[in-house]
Amino acid sequence: MYRQILVTQKDSNLQRILWRENLEQDLKHYALRTVSYGTTSASFLATRCLVQIVNDNNDQFPNACRAILNDFYVDDLIAGADSVHEIKQLKIDVCNLLKQYGFPLHKWFFNCQNIFSTDDTVLLNTPTYIIK
Repeated sequence: MYRQILVTQKDSNLQRILWRENLEQDLKHYALRTVSYGTTSASFLATRCLVQIVNDNNDQFPNACRAILNDFYVDDLIAGADSVHEIKQLKIDVCNLLKQYGFPLHKWFFNCQNIFSTDDTVLLNTPTYIIK
C-alpha cells in the first residue's frame, strides 16, 4: 500500500538514500518518491489517503466509504454485511473506488462459498479465496 502513495517532490528530498557499491566509487544520491514502509509517518499517510478518498466520495458511495473509513486494519479490509446481495455490492463498490486511486484490492476471504461467482472475480480482476 505504501508504495502506491506518492510524496511531493519537495518532500522526496527528505527521503534520501546514499549508495555506492564500494569505497572507490562516488556516492550516488537517490530521492524516494513514494512513502517508505517503516518510517514513522507511513501508517498515518496511508490512513490519511483513505480518509481523503472517503471525503471525496462519501455522497456517491456511502456504504463503501463507511467500510473504508471504519473497517481497515493497516492495509487489510475486514468487513461484513447482513446479506449476500449487500456484501457483493460492497465488494464491487470498494474495489472500484479504491482502484480509481491506485489501491487495487487483491486477496479475498469469505465464510460463504456462494458470495462470488467466477465471472465476478474475472470482472474485478481479483482472486477470491474462501475460508470454510
